[in-house]
Amino acid sequence: MRSARVLSVFAALLMVFSLMSGATAAPPEDMPTRPTAEEMADVQPRDLVIDERGLGYLRTGDGRLIPYGHSVAAERSPEPRAPGGNPGRPGGGGGGGDGTVTFGDWSTGQVMKSAGRILFEMSDGWYVCSGTVVADEVSGRSVILTAAHCIYDDVGKAFAKQAIFIPNQDDGGSDRTDWDCSNDPYGCWVISHGVVDVNWTTRTFPSNIPWDYGFYVVSDSGARSQTPDYQEGKDGALDGIVGALVADFTDGALDETPKLAADAHALGYSYNVDPEFKYCQEPLSIESSYGDYWLGSCDMSGGSSGGPWIQPMDGSGSGPVFSVNSWGYTRQPGMAGPPLHGNSASELFAAATDLASSLGVNLVVIPGSGGGADDTTKPVASFSSSCSALTCSFTDSSSDNVDVVSRSWDFGDDETST
Repeated sequence: MRSARVLSVFAALLMVFSLMSGATAAPPEDMPTRPTAEEMADVQPRDLVIDERGLGYLRTGDGRLIPYGHSVAAERSPEPRAPGGNPGRPGGGGGGGDGTVTFGDWSTGQVMKSAGRILFEMSDGWYVCSGTVVADEVSGRSVILTAAHCIYDDVGKAFAKQAIFIPNQDDGGSDRTDWDCSNDPYGCWVISHGVVDVNWTTRTFPSNIPWDYGFYVVSDSGARSQTPDYQEGKDGALDGIVGALVADFTDGALDETPKLAADAHALGYSYNVDPEFKYCQEPLSIESSYGDYWLGSCDMSGGSSGGPWIQPMDGSGSGPVFSVNSWGYTRQPGMAGPPLHGNSASELFAAATDLASSLGVNLVVIPGSGGGADDTTKPVASFSSSCSALTCSFTDSSSDNVDVVSRSWDFGDDETST
């Protein structure tokens, strides 16, 4: 029998789709809208932090703390973080005598090629995060693992309007994050849609911390650009060109080495030293208040959100990705990351490679068996359409594994239907 919990949540939420402006799962018909010079000058890292009272804040690039999901002012805005090293290469990297690295330069291996900068627009402006191309067995698209807060605004309740992915942005040059795809070694790629867990969307940070993971999807057709203005898109598989790391959705040991107390690497594009690719390395622990993985000495800053956590890191600069940069505290170093096991991460990954690509929409995906349901058959929403001249009709009568209770449509042009 199907789980009543899954059915009720599915009926309420999964049928509500949010179309992305100017992007579909198929080759993009409209290129992304280039931000103005003023908007680019005001790009912020999407950096979520928590104070001693347990209140969430969005930390801006200059260190100010903006209340996030509430109206309580920060007790004291901390001084802006100083860059971790000299502006040029090679930058400094703080490190302890025990091999701990708090803010080091990373410049080699497969992770360098697979990881990149995400530049995206939310309703309140442009932001940057980090992400990693992860391996999948489905042709036609590539999948980028990142943090859910880099995909969906849980306060504004909306997906990113548009986004591009810049792999291997730190290519040894000095070109900062911009809309010029010609100065990046692999160009940049328009993102078609994103997938997050419903628990991220219906709650507000920090109560949704356990679900701060998600996936962006890039089409193999028409998504790549190497022009200054992101004009005509080219074909090509992102994961085939830059390579991919393996996302680890398993629990327990890796290569017979326990996760806890063994060294882990966290990597990302800290925006305060744009465009440098940084990393932390230290024994892995657990953050006691929220139950995430924890690297207590890590000093990466905003912009690194969504970057990969790898354990073990091999000599070729590769390894399984078991978490992503998620959040930190306002007045102390340290980076937290949600596990990718024991939750809905694997179901989201399956949705990114299968369900979402067929629909061409941003999805709030309900956890299947990994979310606690007693049925392994996930609900599948689909729809068909037919058009005559300028009149089109839609139906979702082909939805599987669920009794449809209600329907809600948003056509993206201020027209809706039920």
